[in-house]
Amino acid sequence: MLGVLGLIGPGPIYAAKAPAGENITASPTQIQPELDAGATTQGNITIINDGTKAFDFKGYTTPYHVAGEDYDPSFTTRAQGASDPSAWIHLPSQVFHSELRQTIVIPYTIAVPAGTGGGGYYATLFFETLPKPGPATGVTSKQRVGIVAYIRVKGSIVERGSVRSFTMRLIQPGPPVTSALRLQNSGNVHYGADITQRITDLFGHPKATIHVIRQVLPGTVRRFVLAWDKAPSFGLFRADTSVTMLGRTETLPTKYVLVLSAGAFVAMAAALLLLVVVVVWWWPGRRRR
Repeated sequence: MLGVLGLIGPGPIYAAKAPAGENITASPTQIQPELDAGATTQGNITIINDGTKAFDFKGYTTPYHVAGEDYDPSFTTRAQGASDPSAWIHLPSQVFHSELRQTIVIPYTIAVPAGTGGGGYYATLFFETLPKPGPATGVTSKQRVGIVAYIRVKGSIVERGSVRSFTMRLIQPGPPVTSALRLQNSGNVHYGADITQRITDLFGHPKATIHVIRQVLPGTVRRFVLAWDKAPSFGLFRADTSVTMLGRTETLPTKYVLVLSAGAFVAMAAALLLLVVVVVWWWPGRRRR
């Protein structure tokens, strides 16, 4: 059966643990404004209460950075003097109340300072539930959801991306069956990467399609792990992978993978041992004839 594994999403959503029944979500999951230096734009974020409890919440902004090839997010201000695009984003300062299943539209404004150089700038719009008044226990539970702002300021834009590596181990004990693609951004603005991997058996019968859409930030290398979670415990398969970025599509080298789980290995070893025993028992009698 053909499986489609969705890692499709324009940007990440960050959520923290909240009280049972409390759940806050936001739409869209990212914003990508493109502005001139000194320009202003406006938009809206829709906050949805899709849990089973009412809650109060507020909005605020933070910087957005990533660390390492796995893109561990950081929302803290960098060294003094570094640009802080979160200060360009303005949200209402009031506390909002959301009833069960209610949606609330929150306006925002982005004002890019005059003189800002061309390139990509990044921040996060967070919306966080507020703890309800009650006995002081020293522990509070809340949830937050974040929308990443990928701000593109017009000017001296350099768009440059490349494939650093693509690897897939020949023998894997999966599931899952995984491969790793590393993409580099050596420009000064983010770009979107659209990755598709099609897995077939040796007769060309489709087994799974893995599809990933993510942003790659400037000056970074991002590692994508493509995982076939519902792979069988045994079989030989072919993986054909392509990545579309910056208006071009690159077809990566075809990879083959032998899936051999521990159970399948034991069964094969037992069958081989049985075959050896049969041959050892049968061959001397065959030679005496």
